[in-house]
Amino acid sequence: MSKKTKRDHGTAEDPKAVTYTLPEPAAEAPKAEAKVAKVAKPIAYEPSGEIRSVKAGSKLSVLIDRLGQEGGVTLAELAEALSASGSKVDVAGVRSWISYDLRRVGLGCRQDGDRLFLVGTPLPHKVAEPKKAQEPKLEGVTEPKQKKAAMTAARSKKAAKS
Repeated sequence: MSKKTKRDHGTAEDPKAVTYTLPEPAAEAPKAEAKVAKVAKPIAYEPSGEIRSVKAGSKLSVLIDRLGQEGGVTLAELAEALSASGSKVDVAGVRSWISYDLRRVGLGCRQDGDRLFLVGTPLPHKVAEPKKAQEPKLEGVTEPKQKKAAMTAARSKKAAKS
């Protein structure tokens, strides 16, 4: 039997019409206050450790170049710039790039209103040069090695001729 309703059927000797008794309606609960949207924490990372250079043309080099501009840059502008060089990056991804990758190379970032600024002096970017292919070594032409079974067959033919 459900907790919400009570049934009264009577008994077999004294049947009754089925009636339902519903619980009293609960008093109206006070309305909750409207939830306030969460605001992201301002970005503030100081440079730490040894500053390292990054590969030119990488997303990290684009991030460093854009943050180093005069007047700073917004998160949306950074997301657009990082998305231009490959897979799409959203604002949360930009925050991740700043908090992990930028700090990994020893640089920092600070936020002033909605603008972000680079903290620290970056090193020049490394130029990616293609690796030189190794030249094959030509020492002298050698005969290919024979398998042992072939060598014993050749020996047995020599022995039969003698």
